[in-house]
Amino acid sequence: MINPLLSLVPPLLVFITAFATKRVLLALTTGICSGALILTHGHPLEALATILYYFKLQITDIDNLMIFGFLGTLGALVALISHSGGALAYGNIIKRKIHDSRSAQLWSLGLSACFFFDDFFSSITTGCIMRPLTDHFAIPRTKLAFLIDSMAAPIAILVPFSSWIAMLMMQLEKAGIGKGSSSSTIIIGEPFMIYLQTIPFIFYSFILISSTLFIVYNSLSFGTLRLHEKIARSTGNLFGGKESLHSQIIVAQEGDLYDFFVPLIFLISGSVLSLLFLGGYHLLGGNNSLYAAFIGAPIFTSLALGSTIALGLSIIFFSYRKHLALDTARYMWIEGVKPMGHVMMILVGAWIFAAVVTNLHSGDAIANLFFKNSPIVFLPPFCFCLAAFTSIFIGSSWGTIALITPLVVPILLDLTQVTAPTIPATLPLLFPVLGATFAGAVAGDHISPLSSTTIMSSTSSGSYHFDHVRTQFEYVLPVLVATTLAYALCGLFASWYGPWTGLFISLPLGIVLSCVFLYFLDKRQTS
Repeated sequence: MINPLLSLVPPLLVFITAFATKRVLLALTTGICSGALILTHGHPLEALATILYYFKLQITDIDNLMIFGFLGTLGALVALISHSGGALAYGNIIKRKIHDSRSAQLWSLGLSACFFFDDFFSSITTGCIMRPLTDHFAIPRTKLAFLIDSMAAPIAILVPFSSWIAMLMMQLEKAGIGKGSSSSTIIIGEPFMIYLQTIPFIFYSFILISSTLFIVYNSLSFGTLRLHEKIARSTGNLFGGKESLHSQIIVAQEGDLYDFFVPLIFLISGSVLSLLFLGGYHLLGGNNSLYAAFIGAPIFTSLALGSTIALGLSIIFFSYRKHLALDTARYMWIEGVKPMGHVMMILVGAWIFAAVVTNLHSGDAIANLFFKNSPIVFLPPFCFCLAAFTSIFIGSSWGTIALITPLVVPILLDLTQVTAPTIPATLPLLFPVLGATFAGAVAGDHISPLSSTTIMSSTSSGSYHFDHVRTQFEYVLPVLVATTLAYALCGLFASWYGPWTGLFISLPLGIVLSCVFLYFLDKRQTS
């Protein structure tokens, strides 16, 4: 039996090492080795065997391999668009229509929101598309990364037909929510309908999106990002005075908007058709409805297949227009994939670390610390904080939801002393608790240096990773505080008057509080 407090050592070591050295791979290696030693009770050879076992699991996992395929082909596609002159043509056209930095930032937010169906796709694609435009208006790369990250997962978790739905349904069922009255059912209800009623209680998403728009419209700036914006305006350096991370791909000829939009249409349509085909849509030879096919499809396999189709069609398209010689296609593929190599190494390390801490049951240890002798009205803010801390430590919102949701639902029944199975109407805190858990998972993922979407946002925007992590934390912290207060208020009013009264009072107040905090942080630095 592993000491619960000892299971918290690897996550703490990762964060201390990461922020002390700014080297994510070193920090992950430290956490993986310490976690493996704890799992094997200090036996070095067994620890090494454990690490190799988890490494093999990650590099042979089909989803992980599909992620690598998607990253590689997308990088190659972006290189081809740049080489053809398509990105330059797009930037020149948009520059004539957008006249200031605020409009460019709003375009970035809008484009990210258009890719609501998957946060991973949104994070990696929006930055690649918007980077030339935001560069023209001297918007620091850390600001672009923040805008991308703020609209990816927070929107995806709110949409009933995004790539999150199948995972959320599965976790609600594992937590004991089901239509039947079997021995495993704790709460009787259709999981999808429970999710729909939980959406308004995912406060963090609503507060963060509102706060991000407030920041852009009012040009708020403080902390690290303020320094980066000052350097960008005065010197043109978009990296806070540091050396550029990305070498420029030579534009072989003058392109036009066809060279930009046709490959993008190939990418989006290829991904959507792949989703429907692999999900068994009845018009493409399967037996499922449109909705069932969309939420049941293997998302990462679909993205990899869709991007591969887009890359192949784009090579044919550019060759036909004489914008790409076939003998240079291999060189462009290498140039596009090269920047993704380091990202893939970090992702493998993050996945291995998440597997280690999951087997250490670090989430259970944190849960015991939070829920011991806690009043029931404070269950929503405690669930939010628990999920946020867990997500920060393991760097995965999906992993956090899988760990925490099966814990909090039985705890809710124990604290309310309701006999299972029961119905949602007997549990006024059910929707706030589930919403707080989902929201906390997204919130912690947002500021974790180990998170895939955090890594993808900094990669696609061309920002230094820890600059993005630091900026993200500084801007998200007021949102976290406001969200926690909103859940505390929601717990009180939901216990007295029902969940919907708690919602209509606490969510607007949370949005207002977050905007007020951000406003005073901005004014404090300008005074």
